[in-house]
Amino acid sequence: MMNYLIVSNDGQSRGLMTYAYFKKRLNELKLGGRVNVQLAGLMVSKGIKQDGGAIKVLKKRNIPVSGDSRVQAVNDELLGKADVLVAVSEEGYHYLRNTYTAVPSKVRVLKVSTIIDGQGETYEKAFEKIMEGLEQEFQSLLAKN
Repeated sequence: MMNYLIVSNDGQSRGLMTYAYFKKRLNELKLGGRVNVQLAGLMVSKGIKQDGGAIKVLKKRNIPVSGDSRVQAVNDELLGKADVLVAVSEEGYHYLRNTYTAVPSKVRVLKVSTIIDGQGETYEKAFEKIMEGLEQEFQSLLAKN
């Protein structure tokens, strides 16, 4: 079983879209029983709601946002259990490398910019970048299985 850990700032926008798309593609590619994925955030606070713009992008594509999309605070234990780290942004990846000792050696950095304007088009562009980066990872997974 391969263990993936997706890490973003708070897991409610870019991280949520990445996680939901990852889960959907695992099912489509019939990799669900061979690959486990978790979502973690660098700054997790109770009471933060999932981002409405991210939810709209996912719903538009019929990608379910399930109850298992709970965001955990990133820590060395989670990182140590991961075979592969998917960092949503370069900044997040650099923070992880400089802060934690257990960062996996296999890393995919998606390079998705922070969504600060709240515009639908910005969410769409972010999602396109997420799909592009994850499809490369899925091709690698399929080649191994």
